[in-house]
Amino acid sequence: MNLQQLYYFKVVAEKEHFTRAAEELMISQPCLSYSISEIEKEIQAPLFEKEGRNVRLTKYGKVFLEHITAALNEIELGKSQVEEMLRPDSGKVTLAYMGAVNTDFVSQLVSGFIEEPENSGIKFEFRRNSGGDAKEAFRDGRCDLAFGPYQEDTALEFRKIYKDKLVAIVSHFHPFSLRNRISLREIAAEKFVAFETGSGSRKYIDELFEQGKITPNIACEVVDGVMITSIVAGNLGVSIVPQMYSAPYYNVKALEIDGADVKRNMYMIWKKKAFLSPVAERFRDYVISHVFL
Repeated sequence: MNLQQLYYFKVVAEKEHFTRAAEELMISQPCLSYSISEIEKEIQAPLFEKEGRNVRLTKYGKVFLEHITAALNEIELGKSQVEEMLRPDSGKVTLAYMGAVNTDFVSQLVSGFIEEPENSGIKFEFRRNSGGDAKEAFRDGRCDLAFGPYQEDTALEFRKIYKDKLVAIVSHFHPFSLRNRISLREIAAEKFVAFETGSGSRKYIDELFEQGKITPNIACEVVDGVMITSIVAGNLGVSIVPQMYSAPYYNVKALEIDGADVKRNMYMIWKKKAFLSPVAERFRDYVISHVFL
C-alpha cells in the first residue's frame, strides 16, 4: 500500500460513502474501490461493510483507522516542520564547533546576522564536536555548517574566517608567572597539560614541538581547554592553549611563546554536495562577506 491509498481510506471512513469520497478526492469510484480492495488484500481483513447505500468501518477498519490517522498526522506535522525550516524569514541553522574554536568570535557573527531585520526570526542551534573531526560533525546530517581547523577531506569545503593564536599558560603561583615570554624548550621541561590525543589543538601543538625537535613532559591529557586552565590554575602543570583561554576569568597567566609560529587558520566548513537550507546558505554567505583574511 502507498501513502495515497491510505489517505483514500481515511476519506472513505470519514464520508462513509464511496461516491461522496470519490467526488471529494476527484477520482473515479472504481479507482477508489480498487485502492481500498488493495489495502484489504494486503492486511487480509475487510475494512468496510455495507449499510444501505453507505458503508461503515468493520472492527478491523476501526483499529486500522486509528493508526492510519496518527501516522498521517505525523506526516503532516513533519511536512509543516520542514516547510517552516525552509522559510527564508525563519527556520533554524545548526552549527557545529570543533576543538578549541573561539566561540566568542562565532557568536559575534551570529549576533550580527540576526540583528539584520530580515534575519531576526531565524534560530540557531550549536553542537559541540570536541574531537575536531569535521567529517564526524556532518555524519548524522543534522549539522548545516561547522567551525574548526583545516583537515584533508575532498567532500568538504573550507573557508578561512580567523587566525587563532596560541599562548602558554601558567599558574599565578608558578615562577614563570613573573615573565611575559617563554620558549618551547622551557615549557617542555615542565609538567605539561596536553589536549587529548587526536584533537585538532593537540595535533597542532604536537607539530610545534616536533618542528623544534622537542619532546614535552606530558603529565596528563584533557578533553577541553576549560579543564586545562583549571589544572594549570591549581599549579599542577603548564600548557599551551588558544588565546581565548587566557582571559582573566580563567585565573591563569598567559605568556607569549618565542621561536614558534603560534598562529593557525580556523575555518567555516560545509559539505560540498549537500543541500543547504535557504537560511543556512544565507548565514554562510553573510559570514563570507563579513570576514576578511
